[in-house]
Amino acid sequence: MTESRATVVTDPVRQRAIVFSIAFASFMVNLDTYIVNISLPTIAHSFQVGTDHVSWIVLSYALTISSTLLLFGRMGDIHGLRRFFLLGFGIFTVGSVLCGLSYSLFTLVASRIIQGIGGSILYALTPAMVPRYLPSNRQGAAYGITSTVAALGITLGTPLGGILTGLVSWKLIFLVNIPFGVMAIWIGRWVLPPDSPAADTKKRSSFDLAGTFLSAMASVLFIYALNQSHRLGFTSPVVSGFLCASLVLFLFFLIWERKIESPLLDLRLFRNRAFTYGNVAAGLAVAFLAGHNFLIPFYLELAKGLNTERAGLMILFYSVVYMMVSLAAGRTADRIDPRKLCITAMLGASLAAFSFSFFLDRAGLWPVIGYFVMMGISYAMFFSPNNKIIIGSAEPGTQGIVSGVLRLFTRIGMAVGVCLFETTFSFFRNHGDEIASSSSDSQGNLIIGFQYAYALGGALCVAAVIFTFLSASAKRRSAAVP
Repeated sequence: MTESRATVVTDPVRQRAIVFSIAFASFMVNLDTYIVNISLPTIAHSFQVGTDHVSWIVLSYALTISSTLLLFGRMGDIHGLRRFFLLGFGIFTVGSVLCGLSYSLFTLVASRIIQGIGGSILYALTPAMVPRYLPSNRQGAAYGITSTVAALGITLGTPLGGILTGLVSWKLIFLVNIPFGVMAIWIGRWVLPPDSPAADTKKRSSFDLAGTFLSAMASVLFIYALNQSHRLGFTSPVVSGFLCASLVLFLFFLIWERKIESPLLDLRLFRNRAFTYGNVAAGLAVAFLAGHNFLIPFYLELAKGLNTERAGLMILFYSVVYMMVSLAAGRTADRIDPRKLCITAMLGASLAAFSFSFFLDRAGLWPVIGYFVMMGISYAMFFSPNNKIIIGSAEPGTQGIVSGVLRLFTRIGMAVGVCLFETTFSFFRNHGDEIASSSSDSQGNLIIGFQYAYALGGALCVAAVIFTFLSASAKRRSAAVP
């Protein structure tokens, strides 16, 4: 009996509790990603530091998650998803306590790294837990619920952070995690089936430390370089040097993984073209979404003249539509080929991006609302089915590392998307200075920058359509082989 068969739960009540536990982990990781940003000015004032220093509160968390996804995906496969999932919640909760008790910027950043380790475990393993514990006819619905709850964490993060910081203290945005973390551990211990004993004990004793170091450093240098590129420019020694170093480390990582007997990342996974193309499609889709999330507040405030509060309310259109559609999309993915949903979704997203690029200079807010609605529908139809496609391609005992690869592709997509959108916008608005200074530019130059950026977004979605189609073709060919 395989491990995946041994751990599938048949009791409907327990299935719902497992979905809640998995979804809550996604909610917590996303909430803590977005709850901090609005509190940064208050934290900077509290510690008497500038914005360049306080930004490390956000950056340390993001870099820790990105650099350890493969590690914890692999560790989950070796030592058990349940064990590491509960450990992730425990580390995340301890990190939250330390963040709330921090007395200096240094201790807060160090505590955010600890919190990021716990968040990375949860972020890496949650997609893998759905096929491990649920039957195939419930997996699409489970991904739909998880995506909806994860979106709720993003939606509530900023307003909740503002309320807690304004009414009480910035420390409460971290301390509020404690009771929820304890509750999540208790529920997880109750509902998650015990891990099966590892069949191959050799994997435990020959863990790939060198591959772990190379992949982590390559990820940190790459994400950090892209994060700094919009401020320093690609020609700066820091950005170009870090990008080159990241490429060299990544090449060494690939060479090493081909040689070692028990690699951190089994490169044979990428022989499955359906898996590879699906991950590329996910990265491209996230690249557009991340670039959009970065640029849309500037469009609403600089081009449309909205204040911060009204701009935030406009962005809620996307989140509300996404949450409404995501549940239905997940259930639909259990009944029809999820690749058809993904292709339709990215066609819709490309249409939304190209249309918005054409209409964004029109007066009024109706074009913006229509764009947000189309985006919400499209991405709700994409993420849950795409997760089911990719994680469903994993062999028993490899769901953790497959999930980690998916999460790494999306994290890289986020960084690349922000970089591409910012660079495109800045270039086509006549090489202005900081993006926040765009209020002094002519309205025409602003609109041109936004138009080209969103046209690029549409092109990214078209590329995602192509790779999803290639994934579907590869799946059909492999199924036809006797």
